[in-house]
Amino acid sequence: MKKITTVLLCISLTAAFTACGKEDGGSAYIYAGEGSFQILNQEGDSLACEDGNRLDGTMPVSFQRADKGGYTLEVPYSDSFTYMNTEDALGVRQSFQLWDSFDVYGRTAYSVAGTGISSITVDFSGRISFTGQDMQFTVSLNPADHFGMGQVGTVEISAAAEEAAVFTVSGTQITYAGVDPGDAVISCKGEGVEYPGERVSLNAGSGLIDFCDIAEGTVQITEDGMETGVLNLGTVQK
Repeated sequence: MKKITTVLLCISLTAAFTACGKEDGGSAYIYAGEGSFQILNQEGDSLACEDGNRLDGTMPVSFQRADKGGYTLEVPYSDSFTYMNTEDALGVRQSFQLWDSFDVYGRTAYSVAGTGISSITVDFSGRISFTGQDMQFTVSLNPADHFGMGQVGTVEISAAAEEAAVFTVSGTQITYAGVDPGDAVISCKGEGVEYPGERVSLNAGSGLIDFCDIAEGTVQITEDGMETGVLNLGTVQK
């Protein structure tokens, strides 16, 4: 692939995805970074935090822990959640994490973190979308089949986008759109699989990454309008 030097792309896929749904009366778990923000669920319930003060809103909270970095919350399960930064996002690091089982806390199921981010919407079906201006971000997704890397399979990617980006998991594939073309680093970790990171250059801002051959140490990258390329992740580390 032709090399273009810019920002890194980073998707982190982790943790077992065995959530209970709304019909089971289950919970969702949220980590929201410091600062002023609002969180909405699909049903329209909301929570707001202004300048690190007490949370307030219509969304029930059954567990809450605050630290200097933000809030950890247990709330009723919803198919999707939206995080909105309610202050100037320029140069301010935002962090929003969402997972469906407290057992996987610390092995993030879905997350977005970075600067320049105004809003993030996470859908438990495997879709993350976010908007902002001159965003530098890290995205995390958790596929249902874990790409054959066991229940804690992880893929990491770090990137940039101008105004909007979308990442979606379907089977063993991640589709992406809105990403600034440039260098990407992909790393994987799971049961019997650990690749510390390999750089690849993206020439298009949209396409898909297929992890169907991750057990062999390769991923297929198909950028829109281009032929499929194969990325060798190098030597597995134990």
